[in-house]
Amino acid sequence: ANLVDFPMNAMATIALQKGIIMWKMSACQFLILFLLIRGSLASENGEDSHHRSWYERYTDYPPYCSTPDQMRERHIPKLYIPNGTDIGATRLSHVTVVLNHGAITTLGPETNGRCWDGYWEKGGTGVWNCDIRTYLSPPSGKRIDEEEDEGTSGRSSMFLFDLVFDALKPPLSNTLNGTCQEGQLLLRGYEQQLLNGRILRNAYLFDPKSEELDRPGTNPHESMTLFSLEGHADGSTMSPPWDPHYLYVRSGDSQATMMSGQTLMRGLFEYELEDHGEREQFGLAAFPSIHVHTADNTMDILGGFQKNCPKLDGLKRESFSAKEYKEFYNSRESQQVRGFMADQLSYDHGLFDCMMTTICTDRKLPDQFGDYEVDKSTWFNRISTYHTRNHTFPLRYNDAQFSKLSIGPLWAEILDHISPSISGRNETKRGRHPPAKLAIYSGYDSTIMQLMASLGENVWDGLVWPPYASMLVVEIHELLDENRHKSLSDTKSAFRLIYNGKVLTDLVPGCTEDLELCDVKFLMDRVEPIAVRKVDCDDPTVRTANTFRNEKPLLSTTWGILSVILAIGMGAFAGATIVIYKLTGALPDKLQKRKRKKKNFRSKNGRHPSVSQQIEMRGAADASPAFMDPHEFEDPVLT
Repeated sequence: ANLVDFPMNAMATIALQKGIIMWKMSACQFLILFLLIRGSLASENGEDSHHRSWYERYTDYPPYCSTPDQMRERHIPKLYIPNGTDIGATRLSHVTVVLNHGAITTLGPETNGRCWDGYWEKGGTGVWNCDIRTYLSPPSGKRIDEEEDEGTSGRSSMFLFDLVFDALKPPLSNTLNGTCQEGQLLLRGYEQQLLNGRILRNAYLFDPKSEELDRPGTNPHESMTLFSLEGHADGSTMSPPWDPHYLYVRSGDSQATMMSGQTLMRGLFEYELEDHGEREQFGLAAFPSIHVHTADNTMDILGGFQKNCPKLDGLKRESFSAKEYKEFYNSRESQQVRGFMADQLSYDHGLFDCMMTTICTDRKLPDQFGDYEVDKSTWFNRISTYHTRNHTFPLRYNDAQFSKLSIGPLWAEILDHISPSISGRNETKRGRHPPAKLAIYSGYDSTIMQLMASLGENVWDGLVWPPYASMLVVEIHELLDENRHKSLSDTKSAFRLIYNGKVLTDLVPGCTEDLELCDVKFLMDRVEPIAVRKVDCDDPTVRTANTFRNEKPLLSTTWGILSVILAIGMGAFAGATIVIYKLTGALPDKLQKRKRKKKNFRSKNGRHPSVSQQIEMRGAADASPAFMDPHEFEDPVLT
């Protein structure tokens, strides 16, 4: 079964535009559409769902919130090649997009702590109600027919389950004291990702009907067209634009990342979805399926490989011991911020999330915070700056060794689609999926931070936390002109790096200043050494603890216990033998012979042997006088 969230205004808009065909729909289809529209027009916290009612409490909002005005600044810029650079003609061959989820609810008290006094007790901050609905959908009718071998008898019809998280009544409650899930994508987040999809559409997709149908957006130049949508509107093209040949989608297994990716897809292909829905008359088939590649949250590496890796812990400890970090941590500003948090707030690690989810959803901040103000030193600004610096320092320290180790497995996945676009191969390195022209990774802020840190110390300064719905874009361009200037590119491919609408290519080590395109070899030189799926997590400083953990399974079996006892016994025997040898200069069997000689001597003389007689008994080979002090000598065994 699939979990499917439907954006608020999307289906309602489509329904109105396609109302002329409503009369064709069966009663069952009409019911499904009604449910979708009912869910799509809902709101969170009982607020007006239209974005014009959002972001009104405060004069300014931090970039983290990604307000509509902030989002509009993030379009993909047209490729700029200065005159005289002799790069020649280019053609876009691949695009990788790494996405941060959109605006979400806060995390629960077990994750964030108490935030500040009264946060969870007051309805204005600690109660989160979401009327946005999640629908549980069965497999497609065609797939069910295949399983049941029933043809198209109609037995494959299924209900959509409308999930409403309102079963618990006081004094019982959900984690967020309302109907929202922890970290659930909010309507603001849907709007952000919808815009992201349109940004990508305008930058990379050619729509031949855009002018004819007065569709918003502009078609890219031929050199920037990733693929054309010609033929998809009327169904004449066999494969849809979301076919795996064009598109690869990877997501974390969370509601926020899944739904962020899904909503971005609608913004990317919204008109093709309308055309598809019209042909299918808004039945279940009106919602085409896309393969979303994911993994268990506990095992996934999309946010960085950070679980059960002692070496990462060691790298973090090393960064906290650095002179630069100590100067930051012990600075007067840091001490003042920590003092304020300790005196005025519940100084928990989740404070940053509590602050941002509060201001970004127009909830009331504590009076002692002050508001966010651009270029002002309010406590809100100072706490945000301190938290960001404190968290990101290990990610960038020592040429980002932590990030390189943590995010290396994800780079290996990303290169599965980038490498073929460079070498011209038509299958991925591991041969599991065909290389896509557009690869989208719906992840987290930690995903973007570590990817950027691993690309070079100047790519990301670590001073600003990635906002909601941030996009990191890697373009691969084919260089078509054989007479291009070789000093700019030795290979036939170049890359462009874009983050939230800003071109960062020349910040990657080796790339030319002020040029948007850079030889792809500099990207590969930076990434290939760390792009490994099997991470070396062994840390010598904690090897003893690891060894003890590895021995635990051995002690859980009978043979294991006997082996340990035998090993201890043999060790004790060997240790005793060494001690005796060190004290007496003889092994135990020779010592017994010596005792017998001593006994015979005493029986004849009635007194202890002299030193010279003891030497004679030990044997000339191991009784060199040079190693003996007669004044201090006393054999404890013989005495």
